Amino acid sequence: MQSVPFLRVLRRLAFPRWLARWRVGVAGKAGGLASGGDGDAAIVALMVGNGCAAVRLDRRAGSARLHLTQAGTGGPEQLRQWKAAGWFDGAHVVLVLGSEERHFLTLDRPELPPEELALAARYPLAEALETDAEALLATATPMPQTNEALRPQMLAVAAHLGPVREQLAQLSAAGIRVRHIDIADTALRGMVMLQGQPEEGCVALAFVGTDICIGLIWQHQFCALRALALPPRTPRDEAEFEEQLALHIQRTADHFERQATRLAVRSVLASMPSLDDETRRTVLSALPLPARTFELDTALDMDAAAARACQGNNNLTALAGVAAARLLEPLAQQAAARAQAQEAAAREAELAGGFEPLGLTPMPAPGLAGLSPAALSLTTIEQAAFGSRGVGESADAGLGSAQRGGGADMELERRP
Repeated sequence: MQSVPFLRVLRRLAFPRWLARWRVGVAGKAGGLASGGDGDAAIVALMVGNGCAAVRLDRRAGSARLHLTQAGTGGPEQLRQWKAAGWFDGAHVVLVLGSEERHFLTLDRPELPPEELALAARYPLAEALETDAEALLATATPMPQTNEALRPQMLAVAAHLGPVREQLAQLSAAGIRVRHIDIADTALRGMVMLQGQPEEGCVALAFVGTDICIGLIWQHQFCALRALALPPRTPRDEAEFEEQLALHIQRTADHFERQATRLAVRSVLASMPSLDDETRRTVLSALPLPARTFELDTALDMDAAAARACQGNNNLTALAGVAAARLLEPLAQQAAARAQAQEAAAREAELAGGFEPLGLTPMPAPGLAGLSPAALSLTTIEQAAFGSRGVGESADAGLGSAQRGGGADMELERRP
């Protein structure tokens, strides 16, 4: 895939043909991240929507654990200070969109190569958001099939171009060169990766801002994703807050279990750093599944200053999860490959015995230029493709029922 200089990409942000080819790709040479191919060993993940927050996560030679070396929050002026302090030296920078800045749908997956799914998703996303397709940045990633009653599905994600362009311009003015765009929900994958056990289905949730990002993760991949608003909390209604929060999580986990008829959901992993220990224990004890708290200080090595900054901070903890997901992406690829091999072996054995094969549908093999279907991000900015398909040539074959609102589990998460 041809590399496109960053400034040229900024000049072309309003060009619809580029928007039509905004791709998924964070692993291997396609994303240029720390996947063993390019040797990168550091990620800086940052948010700049409402205030600025950033973390730096390093993978150090000879260590099996990732190292959180920098973490902080502040206003726009903080960006130049972080730049001068060397936070971004030798690292790939990832702009992370918060829960209020991204929208997603679950759609029937058309019979297209993974690298063409983003184009197919743009139009139903634009229709659901009641906007022009040319005004959106969009991507899509295949999802494991966990329900035999549904067609294979994909997770389609969109962001409005205007706010993203403003954030990129703000970072560029501070001398920060962004390489990738991601979403805060990716923190769920990073949390589960840091815990291991990819063979088990896990409901993961993380507080981000005033929302709860919650998803069903299997083999380090999204099988389902939702966003919930945190219930209101006042000192006089502490018990009601705990009850409502537990009920929100329980209902969503139950929904995931009902939908994933071919996958056993074993546990809940929760990142709720802004809650005190007693409240966390009360909420998790009310859940029907075994639940545990995600703790940064046990999952990562941390410098003392970074640890203090992350303590009790929802967004910094989520950013660390996003950075971990990118540095550990090879694990997701290996898990997907194992699942595919196991499924192929099961099919061969069952067909030999004359039975219809059952089990989870494997993820498709990586597409062109090493694109990873297991990874979810919006794009690799410097490697956006300008393929031959024009905007008017919609690759909507097979979307059918999803566009009409039938068949697919169509969940639109919108924020005002």
